[in-house]
Amino acid sequence: FIVTLFFRTPKSWILVIALFNYALPVALGLALFIFIKYGRSMISKLRYILIGLACLLPTILLDSLSALEIISFPGTIYLGFLLFLVMISIQLSNDMVLGLRNFMDQEKELIQMERVKTGFLLNLSAEFKSGMEKIQLAMNRISNPPKVAAKSKGKKAQAPTSTLDIVKQAEDHISYMGYMVEEALLLKQLEEKSYQPKWETFAVKQLIKDCISSIENHLGQKRKNLSIEVKPESLEIFQSPDLLFVMVRNLVENAYIYTDVKTEVSVEFYF
Repeated sequence: FIVTLFFRTPKSWILVIALFNYALPVALGLALFIFIKYGRSMISKLRYILIGLACLLPTILLDSLSALEIISFPGTIYLGFLLFLVMISIQLSNDMVLGLRNFMDQEKELIQMERVKTGFLLNLSAEFKSGMEKIQLAMNRISNPPKVAAKSKGKKAQAPTSTLDIVKQAEDHISYMGYMVEEALLLKQLEEKSYQPKWETFAVKQLIKDCISSIENHLGQKRKNLSIEVKPESLEIFQSPDLLFVMVRNLVENAYIYTDVKTEVSVEFYF
């Protein structure tokens, strides 16, 4: 168009159109190269717009060649623009559908998270109630110790439940509540991406044993068919023990709760 400022003749317009036709393939090739190199991941998201451009560009070339009187062809650029606008409408509609689908998926995840949190609060409340009952029972036993019944002939006297056993059960429930509270705080920090892991060097096998011991004390299950295999045997890793403890506790606890006592439970850790 700068040429037409100085040469206002039909030849100048023909020159402009010719330059446009020669520059258009170069510009398209450069744009295609940049898009493939840096925007390949966007092809699937912008596929309808790309189809619209593919429909528009041939009509521009045909009209340019017709203007240069190289070929004789009726005007087609209006048809290209029509297809381009249709493809843009389809792209916008597709984006709206995908946005709605993502919104519904997020709502499902939020509902599922709320159910998990509700179940966690119910479990914590049940553990708190059970712990308080054990503490109250222990205090009653301490204040009013039971009398040992006299032995009868041919029968052994049935020993009452030890106060120390009841206190131990209460301590176990309180300790388990502590684990659950720590796990809730950990999950909150992970969701908010504010968790700062404490890197330590620890023995994996000993951590697994301590975790399983706390689970067995809490559930009252001492499984004989339990196996722990860590390779190498004396493996020590530099990692956050809290995350590994929570992972092992949830997996093993679910295995203990939802399987029969005679079921074999195997914990394996390979490095």
